[in-house]
Amino acid sequence: MKKLIERATKNVKDEYKVRILIDPEESDILSSGIIPKNIKTNVYKSHLGIYIELIGKAEDVMRTEIDIRRALIADYTKKCGKATAKT
Repeated sequence: MKKLIERATKNVKDEYKVRILIDPEESDILSSGIIPKNIKTNVYKSHLGIYIELIGKAEDVMRTEIDIRRALIADYTKKCGKATAKT
């Protein structure tokens, strides 16, 4: 994971943005403490679900995005009891 982030951050500006689409039932991610204080968040609602936009330093945003996706997968596997692909 460290090499992946290093490669991705070589040519990135100071501010990096990522949008993550989540299910409205998973909106407790914002209050769960996964997102650090140094990352700005914007939340958008759409007909598909909720978009969380993460804005900050590239390395911090990428780590947070990976943590959020892992938490979503772990939560999904607990609810459904099914195995999913690893991230």
